[in-house]
Amino acid sequence: MTFTAKIAAQAPNWPVCTDETYHSVTIGYITGEIVRRIDGRPIQQFIAEELAAPLDADFILGVDDNNIDRVVEHIPNPDNELMNGGLINEDTIRMFAPLPAGQTGTRDMARYVFPSGGGVANGLALAKLFAPFANGGTYNGVTLFTPEVIAAASEQQWHHADFKFGNDFRVALGLLLNIDFNYWGREGNVGTAGAGGFAAFADPANGISYGYTPNRHGSGAGLGDQHRALVDSLYACL
Repeated sequence: MTFTAKIAAQAPNWPVCTDETYHSVTIGYITGEIVRRIDGRPIQQFIAEELAAPLDADFILGVDDNNIDRVVEHIPNPDNELMNGGLINEDTIRMFAPLPAGQTGTRDMARYVFPSGGGVANGLALAKLFAPFANGGTYNGVTLFTPEVIAAASEQQWHHADFKFGNDFRVALGLLLNIDFNYWGREGNVGTAGAGGFAAFADPANGISYGYTPNRHGSGAGLGDQHRALVDSLYACL
């Protein structure tokens, strides 16, 4: 049975509409299955052809032999709070069942099509992927969104302590809004975060998109002190 079939067959773990949690693993598989059923292509092919190529973004989901030597493995940081008990703990361990044990951040993991968080990119590529969101839906001559879609995707759905992870979350439609934990620098920005300090966001008010991909995990809480310092420096320049 595929993992998507297991998700479809699973009964809710708690009463529907009573609590929310960050779907750090299941969201990618659910989204990928919806794309496959509507479009016919697997999610990695759809992303490559409809997003990465038109935006000239060096982003790969499921790295092949021709690109594996370009992948830099993660370097753990004992001062990263999220990766040292804040992400995987007794309450959340079952969420990460699809991940190969002990391979997070390795080249072997990069080969794996993990649609919830296995994409391989650099900071520029992430900024390019968020550039249409920051510029009315269009970047590099490619229109991906309408202003109405951007507004709908940016609308807050819930904001409170996560039911399972425990930390503060402020969630839009598949994206994260600005709070101290995932810091985007200003109200109105919207983005996504990766454990260890990886970050990307769009600032529609200023036409700015941002990407940060450290191979050594950041220090401190949330997305880390290094990311916060870069974002503050960015806005100090405006």
